[in-house]
Amino acid sequence: MRQLAFIAFLSCVYSKEEIFIGGLFPLSRKSNDNDKDNSKIGLGILPAVELAMEHVNSHRQILNKQTLRITYNDSMCDMAVGTKLFFDMMNQPPEKLILFGAACSHVTGPIAETAYYWRIPQLSYADTHPELSDRTRYSMFFRTIPSDLDYNPARVKLVKNFGWKRVGTIFQDASKGSSRFAYAHNLFVDLLEQAGVERQIESFSTDPAPAIENLKKKDQRIIIGNFDSEMARKVVCQAYKTNLYGVKYVWILLGDYPKNWWKKGTDGCLVEELEKVLQGYFSTDILPLSSEERKTISNITAQEYSRLYSSSVSSSDYNEFSGYAYDGIWAIALALHKTLNEYGIVQSELRNNSDLLLDALNNTDFIGVTGDVQFRKGDRVGSILLQQMQGGRLVKIGEYHANNDTLNLEAPNSSSIIWPKNKQPRDRTRQRLHLQRVNLTIYAILCTISSIGIIIALVFLGINIKFRNHRYEIIINGLHFLGKELGIYLWEGISLFSHIDNQFILLIYTVYNL
Repeated sequence: MRQLAFIAFLSCVYSKEEIFIGGLFPLSRKSNDNDKDNSKIGLGILPAVELAMEHVNSHRQILNKQTLRITYNDSMCDMAVGTKLFFDMMNQPPEKLILFGAACSHVTGPIAETAYYWRIPQLSYADTHPELSDRTRYSMFFRTIPSDLDYNPARVKLVKNFGWKRVGTIFQDASKGSSRFAYAHNLFVDLLEQAGVERQIESFSTDPAPAIENLKKKDQRIIIGNFDSEMARKVVCQAYKTNLYGVKYVWILLGDYPKNWWKKGTDGCLVEELEKVLQGYFSTDILPLSSEERKTISNITAQEYSRLYSSSVSSSDYNEFSGYAYDGIWAIALALHKTLNEYGIVQSELRNNSDLLLDALNNTDFIGVTGDVQFRKGDRVGSILLQQMQGGRLVKIGEYHANNDTLNLEAPNSSSIIWPKNKQPRDRTRQRLHLQRVNLTIYAILCTISSIGIIIALVFLGINIKFRNHRYEIIINGLHFLGKELGIYLWEGISLFSHIDNQFILLIYTVYNL
């Protein structure tokens, strides 16, 4: 009996308090978003979440007095379903301290606005919509994955790296109820202005033809696009028809399209024609995992995480961005650890001290499998993957790191950039003054004829003055005028010759009066 009582006493002393977070994952139903099966996001993310929970709960220092648990539901990527699940989570035990999700913008946004009134922080592992960066509307929202806005500084850095000072931009304006691309584009234009880059801005809703025509007329060579994958095929098709591609042009597009997105084709163009335009184009995408071989907070490298994750998920559900969910669980664990164990707030009072939890999230700073994990006003300060189409496939050509605003074109596993004909395209048609030379003999002949014309004009001027009352005045006046004009016009042409150089005369510019 004494032994049993002692064991019971030890279990009470050493038992850990359970703390819960709520999760929302799209696990079923294909959404109507272009080319996306959002259920694959949730099915690919869950194994990473479970792996992170295992690593957090086995850590000897982080949440060593608590056990982290997650209760999750299938949002189906549906706003009505997701919102109902959120209210159910808030009203049903156990109490959730942080919301982890969602993945689809039309679910994440409404919940993020509502979370403010519940004073519960929300952290997303997959939603990149740029409007979620607005802290006046989404003050409780965080995300471990970079937003669409993070492509902007990477693109500006790429433009400046190649010395381009003039670009054309084309974006998909607010259509289908979404201002996603226009919002990101407007902030991109501001960055271009700050960098001193001249820009020609074009937009379209459903038909990109007029915008492409304008870019062609304005002689834009470096073209940067913001639109979804469906519109991307239309834009590329129109570029083919307009001949806005080839050795003189560079296209920079988004990289978060489905794999081989152009192979679906579009009305009016063959796949082979689209590939002609896309050969050599650049894309900006999210860096899936850190390329550095550093030990992370879980004492494994990004490469080791990749192997662990791959062994726990089926090939059909594999998600290359699962590392952001893994790091998201660690960010939550660290924020809860700091609030509960360093600030000394008990779990029952945590919801009343949500500002401390927000402060802990804002000050997140650790090495994760996706790189240095830091937040700036709720947004991840992350890394961008730069790729180029080479030989019909996208290959890595560098990385951009927002934490120190650096572009690294020699990052691990990067290929060299390939330019058409091994020559980097210019950002405009170069205008040069073309010098022409006139033979000395021609110059002498023109001088002689001009002199004769002037002499004739003077002679007839004198005759006109002396015999101004005679009947042949009209004839003499005509001859005088002819001689004068001949001399003046020829002399104007001669005066354009700057100087005699050996046997030739430099002619900078020619005006023909005859």
